[in-house]
Amino acid sequence: MNNGYLFTAYFNTERDAMWKGYMDGDALIPSTVYVDYPVTGTGVTHAASNVFGMLNMDDRLNGQVERSLSVGDVVCIDGLDRTWLVVEGMGFKNIDAPNVSTPTLA
Repeated sequence: MNNGYLFTAYFNTERDAMWKGYMDGDALIPSTVYVDYPVTGTGVTHAASNVFGMLNMDDRLNGQVERSLSVGDVVCIDGLDRTWLVVEGMGFKNIDAPNVSTPTLA
């Protein structure tokens, strides 16, 4: 990737994930939408916050087929390095890579 971050959202399928948050081993399914977000000087957490907002708008790209991004869901951010974040009640927390497949850019 030359000029942006590739965001892939993974929806947590555990029934109580919105209350307990993400737990290692939770079942995750990838979103059908990938967001290419331009690199800015503010870092991946700021970019993740912006993408969170985009994936929670009523007119979001995946709004007709998927739920919005919520607490307990996981985001993979591919840029210079791959970063994994879990959505928390307030902000994000870095986590180790879960056992899921991730898309790559050609």
